[in-house]
Amino acid sequence: MGGTDITVSEPEEYPRQFALMHGASSAINPLESGLAAMLFADGGFDIVFEASGAPTALLFAYEAAAPGGAIVQIGTQPDEVTLAANLVMSKELTIFGSFRYAHVFPLVIDLLVSGRVNVQDMISGVFPYDETPLAVAQAASRKNILKIQIEQ
Repeated sequence: MGGTDITVSEPEEYPRQFALMHGASSAINPLESGLAAMLFADGGFDIVFEASGAPTALLFAYEAAAPGGAIVQIGTQPDEVTLAANLVMSKELTIFGSFRYAHVFPLVIDLLVSGRVNVQDMISGVFPYDETPLAVAQAASRKNILKIQIEQ
């Protein structure tokens, strides 16, 4: 099976548009006022992946998950995060942890080499190694940037 309705939550406009152009059903700004009420009216999401590592995004995942839903925490959080923990009980949520990058490099390399996964559209700029400070500055600007590649 698979996801038939994929919603991306991202505060920056450019990544939201990128997600829509690459198959997302919808893209929402988690900072938009009244968003939680809208999500609750629709029942919330069956599965929520939190990959940013931002405490506010993890709290949003708890709020956005539908009753009986699941949350997959991928993003590394600070040691202490304030969460509405009673939502786990009242919504009967299932929480999974996934340590990103663990044991996946051989699989990812195979997917890239075989062409089954194309990441070229995600690379917003390519810089030679001696221009690393410029590359880092461009990445930090977050202006129409997803990923920056630095070559040797």
